[in-house]
Amino acid sequence: MSPTVDVGLEEFRASLKGKGIEVVGERRFSDRKATYFEVGNNKTSLDLVIPDEFFADLPATKQYQTDLRDWVLWLQKRIGNHDAKSFINRNGIAVSLEITWPPQRYGTEISLHAQVKAIDTGQIAKIYVCIFDPHWLQLQGKPFLKHKAFFSATRQALDDGILTFYRESEHPHALQRVDFRPEPPPSQCDDEKVRMFIAHKVYWLGFKTSDQQTETWICDPWDDEYLGVDIRSLKQNAQLLKAAGLIALDASSEYATAQDKLILAMTEASSPDRPSWQIGFTPNRL
Repeated sequence: MSPTVDVGLEEFRASLKGKGIEVVGERRFSDRKATYFEVGNNKTSLDLVIPDEFFADLPATKQYQTDLRDWVLWLQKRIGNHDAKSFINRNGIAVSLEITWPPQRYGTEISLHAQVKAIDTGQIAKIYVCIFDPHWLQLQGKPFLKHKAFFSATRQALDDGILTFYRESEHPHALQRVDFRPEPPPSQCDDEKVRMFIAHKVYWLGFKTSDQQTETWICDPWDDEYLGVDIRSLKQNAQLLKAAGLIALDASSEYATAQDKLILAMTEASSPDRPSWQIGFTPNRL
């Protein structure tokens, strides 16, 4: 590696350390001039690959420094979740995404293999996420947006209902294709849907993956963009859920835990042939 890359790497590591984030794993992809990182804490982590050119330009490029600062602040809050790789869609389908790095080039597209695991059933969908060259070129110099793109494409696939989940021992050999497509700004979700989203997120990503005391970050910018709302709307709707006795909030109103009323409502809504994410909450429950 060149001295300029080394300087950028040290700045990257220092930015993480300054926010109490650990580099859990690190390895070089020398043939790709990139470095793999697993970053997080003693509870959970995320992983991604960052090219040398980003580190080489980082010390002298203000935009890269801003991108890094914003991502580190996001990561610091994301790893406050029980599992930083888990997320939920508008229909309340909760999954975790395990990525196999690095991405591979096939002709005019970039492909990345991943496994999607449904939190409610434990079943999996093995996928490969494809990003075509025009979109990939738009993400050049933006490693954190590339990382986000793979998660966004998977959530789009869940929304479209194109993923088929299997028991791990029964999954076909062939992977399921998922195409990344930049979406126009989403239509704004109404408040009731936002509250349903938050309630399901706190239940599935907090209580169901751990226990009732487990906090879930409910002000993730990835979610407000996905829902077409702002952080203020997420906080206000979370506070309404708190007033209804469904969740408890920390002092910042950014982390929530499931309360007895939410757990009971979700449990009552479940049945062997109709999981609770299909039912949601009726307005009078909110």
